[in-house]
Amino acid sequence: MLWRNTDSNQLFPSPIDPYDLKYPDPNKPKRRQAPPEKRRDFEKFQLIFRCAGTLLARAILDERIVDLPIHPVFWNLILDKPVFLDDICEIDKTVGDTLLGLQAIVNKKMEIERDPTLAPVEKSNKIRSLTFKGCTIEDLALNFVFLGYDEIDLIENGEDMPVTLSNLDQYVSILANYFLSETVKSQVQAFREGFEKVNIFYVINNSIGCSTKGIEYIRSN
Repeated sequence: MLWRNTDSNQLFPSPIDPYDLKYPDPNKPKRRQAPPEKRRDFEKFQLIFRCAGTLLARAILDERIVDLPIHPVFWNLILDKPVFLDDICEIDKTVGDTLLGLQAIVNKKMEIERDPTLAPVEKSNKIRSLTFKGCTIEDLALNFVFLGYDEIDLIENGEDMPVTLSNLDQYVSILANYFLSETVKSQVQAFREGFEKVNIFYVINNSIGCSTKGIEYIRSN
């Protein structure tokens, strides 16, 4: 699937396993070679996103309306603007609310650990009592895989790594990064490349840019 289902029905890319990409990050270990059909799908998706970027740029140039409702968070990624954990709620409220709830537990755990008025036993008891919607973290039966896409591991052999209160901070951080960066950065780059092929002046988010330097201009404003 090219686009994921969003609560607003706006367009945000479906995640692609970063380890399946044709050009993986050289600083990260490649666990496996993507099968030929996945490599073909990746190349096809890249082409589609480039064409979508070019189509939208041409539509802006020609002052035409096209039925391509790009999600605001996707635009922020294209423009290399900062995105935050809260932004996930705008794409998938269920996943976003879950991550915010888990992050609240991480914050509470850190608060307890740093409280100088509590004895070690009191800290331990308070931390063990932390729950998410009445369940302990261990009872949630989460593993280090992408929520809703169990085939995408967040870490090496993530499907075999349970999420616990001890590693919850790592889980939330990695999952948020995967949602907003790792699994969509190739689509963002392809869309940007297609958009920049068209030599135009355009207006996005009340900022004006120009040609291939336009996105750089918008990033700085």
